[in-house]
Amino acid sequence: MADDPQDWKESLSEDLRSHPVFEKFKLGEGEALVGVPPSLIKSHAEQQKLVGRDKIPVPPENATDEDWGEVWSRLGRPETPEGYELKIAEDLPDIVKNDIDEDLMSGFRGICHKAGIIPAQAQMVLDWFLPANAKKKEQRDQEGEEFRQRSEATLRKEWGRAYDEKIMLSQNTFAHFAAQLGEERCERLMNLMDDSDAGNDPLLLALFAQIGDAIGEDVIAGKATTSFALTPEQAGTEITKIFGDKDHPYHHKDHPEHKMAVQRMAELHEMEAAAESAK
Repeated sequence: MADDPQDWKESLSEDLRSHPVFEKFKLGEGEALVGVPPSLIKSHAEQQKLVGRDKIPVPPENATDEDWGEVWSRLGRPETPEGYELKIAEDLPDIVKNDIDEDLMSGFRGICHKAGIIPAQAQMVLDWFLPANAKKKEQRDQEGEEFRQRSEATLRKEWGRAYDEKIMLSQNTFAHFAAQLGEERCERLMNLMDDSDAGNDPLLLALFAQIGDAIGEDVIAGKATTSFALTPEQAGTEITKIFGDKDHPYHHKDHPEHKMAVQRMAELHEMEAAAESAK
């Protein structure tokens, strides 16, 4: 303690000695600052900072939604969800912007209001979420396109020149049976196939093509059809069958259908070789 009673602050730290709250305090004649811990003086200085401010009390543990609503409102939450003036970033991809409708934004404003989020925080969340969602969507689209390409390569290798016909048969078969479910359920199933990329799955495409082959294209398409394109496996089977049939026109040059049979055999070899060219 300094000898001069008016210099009682000399024993305090620099930040407390210069604090304006202690300017008016002077020790009188014969008074001394004895036994007062510096922490008490610091606490008094911190409390003085709050004097005159609009304080917001923290609700107790059993506080109701109304109690917390008062806190959120005093912190700056709008009176209603419609009070959030949110902006959509201009540089978002159109495919993402097109998915942002009033129902989505209304729901977002509602949950922000319920959670007590102030406008600046709501805008911050929106500015993070929409670009992140756009990036995820682009990634899903890219993965879907890569999956479609792999599926096509697999089936072109398996079906060869019959690829286009088999794809059409598979799609027609699926549509034929889906239609039996009724319009509403059929539409839901179609959307499910599109959204999940199941419509590009080579196993499902091969399955429905197999079903179509089993029940007949004429039943699926509603009319008689004739197909001359075969898968490499089917072409190989027919080649073996022709070679094993000694009465086939292919083996008899004087047969009136010999020339046609030779041409068909050449086509069959091309179809069989399509599996190698697709690799």
